[in-house]
Amino acid sequence: MAGGTQVSVPDEAQGAPVGLVGSVSAREERARPRAENAPWLRAEQDRRPEREILGRAAACLAREVK
Repeated sequence: MAGGTQVSVPDEAQGAPVGLVGSVSAREERARPRAENAPWLRAEQDRRPEREILGRAAACLAREVK
């Protein structure tokens, strides 16, 4: 280049993956909360039948009280 000027080349043009922050990619950053929430989601799915039964019992009780 003439005059010694430097041109900045974007990282993706240099072959580096887009979205890297240090050694953790953006995809990994999004996956971490999902992985942390997975046990909670499974526990909620396990309690779904109990919640249905309790909801039906509450509705039945409400009808009897009227």
